[in-house]
Amino acid sequence: MARFTTTQILLLLLMVQMPWAQADHLNSNFSATPIIAGGSQMLHHLGSQAHKHNEIFNEAVIILDAMKSSPSCNRVAATRLVESCQSVGGKHTDDAQADEHEALDRIRSMYAARLAICELDGAGASVPAPCLPITVSPPATPKFRFSFVKKSQVLDSGSDMLPKEVIENCLKALESRPQWWTSYSNNRQNAMVICQATRLEMEREELLDLHRAIVETSSKLHQGLQEALYNSALETSQHHTFLEEVRQLQMRLVEEIEGSASVTQSALHKLLRQVHAGLDRISTSVTSVMDQLHREAGTLEKEIKHTAESAHSIQETLLEMQGEAISRSQELARLHEEDTLAYRNVASLVQISLQSIVDKDVARLSQRMMTFDASLEWLNSRLVLILEQENKMTQRLQTMEVSMEQSYNRANDLQQAQQSQAKALAAQSRKQEEIRYKTQISQALLDKVTTTTANLHSMMDEATVKFKRTPGLHSGGISTWTLCLLLFILIGVQNAKMAVALFFLIFGHILATFCFHFF
Repeated sequence: MARFTTTQILLLLLMVQMPWAQADHLNSNFSATPIIAGGSQMLHHLGSQAHKHNEIFNEAVIILDAMKSSPSCNRVAATRLVESCQSVGGKHTDDAQADEHEALDRIRSMYAARLAICELDGAGASVPAPCLPITVSPPATPKFRFSFVKKSQVLDSGSDMLPKEVIENCLKALESRPQWWTSYSNNRQNAMVICQATRLEMEREELLDLHRAIVETSSKLHQGLQEALYNSALETSQHHTFLEEVRQLQMRLVEEIEGSASVTQSALHKLLRQVHAGLDRISTSVTSVMDQLHREAGTLEKEIKHTAESAHSIQETLLEMQGEAISRSQELARLHEEDTLAYRNVASLVQISLQSIVDKDVARLSQRMMTFDASLEWLNSRLVLILEQENKMTQRLQTMEVSMEQSYNRANDLQQAQQSQAKALAAQSRKQEEIRYKTQISQALLDKVTTTTANLHSMMDEATVKFKRTPGLHSGGISTWTLCLLLFILIGVQNAKMAVALFFLIFGHILATFCFHFF
């Protein structure tokens, strides 16, 4: 399906609705008011589109008038843009519309790139190498004209069209600098306006062609509708005539059926009487037939007896034939034995012939087979060597794989051991910290015990002195150990911790004294 502009689509809708409005008015089935309202809205929309086209045309004229004072490079590029835009189009197919859109886009890009190159040339800058094929060459004649309605100078659609790759390379080169790309973008906007204004005339002509086709189609459609209405009315009248004839035929059939009912009843009574008479005749015939069957059954019994006698005679004949067959089989067995002897003789002759062949040719064949066997043995040995090498390589690969797996396992074990060692070191560090803290506490307690021991020692010295000075205690028979025990109990009652420390101190003193005397 061809693609159309907005104006073409609106005119198409308007032209399609017009013949339907005329047909509806002729048949008095629909009102023409909605169509008139829709047509007025479309005309208003068309007027706005025409105003928009005039604005585009005026804008394009302003852009082209501004180029009159530009260098010849810009004017030649604008001329080629106008001619190229006029030369594109003409076919209303999906592929043609897609190609037309792509061609117009390439033309606008090429025009914008040419104007950017013209600005570079005017500024004295060097033209990028990828853009050299797009550079505008001067026209053959100095005469310069701008026209949007004449097509006498329209170029061929491929005369000013460069390959897509060339244009893309040039655009990449222009994109490398912001100033060049800005110039290209502005010129592309102007190219869109100029090309759109140039193609307005072509769109108007295409719209007129479309309008003519729609009018012709509408007239044909209207004529077809009139013919369809006439044929429908004619068929309706014929159908009514046929229905009237069918109704009259049904009435005649009813009358004929009612008239033939009495005739049918009399015929049925007559038929019943004939049936009863026929049944009587049939019963008489059946009785006579049964009598005849009884008589024939007696005759058949006699024939069966005769047949049994014939069968007995046939059995005797078969026994005689069996005896003859046995004698014939014996004769055939004798002939078979003779044939077997002859076959054995022939087989012995064949064996002799084969033995002669073996004596002559089998020796040479055996020699060749021996040579072939030797070749096969050599090939077998080579294959065995190859298989051994392959087995060795397989074993080495397996060994290597096992070693790799063992290394991987060892690495995993080592990693686990390192992790466990790190955990153990952390735990040991925590334990050392606890031991250090407990050591400090023990040192403080030891200092306290030492102080207490010194005080206790001084107290014991004082008690000893007092004990020695007291004469009553010596004469009473109280031993030193008893006094120490009493003192220990007294201290334990006052302070249990001091008593424990004193106990360990006395025990250590005794142990040290004992060891000293022993050694």
